[in-house]
Amino acid sequence: MKNDLNAIADTKFRSIVEWALSSNQPNHPLQLNPPFKNIEAPEIIGLTGRRKSL
Repeated sequence: MKNDLNAIADTKFRSIVEWALSSNQPNHPLQLNPPFKNIEAPEIIGLTGRRKSL
């Protein structure tokens, strides 16, 4: 899976994908410190459930 993440050129989007993949690990560092601001959370959480072309 890590190699697939490297194929994502946009570093911000890649970090959000890594965050989503860690969602089953509540104490994972990305879950404790998400790669986005609190104000962005509703939009990010809504987008992670479906694939969207950026």
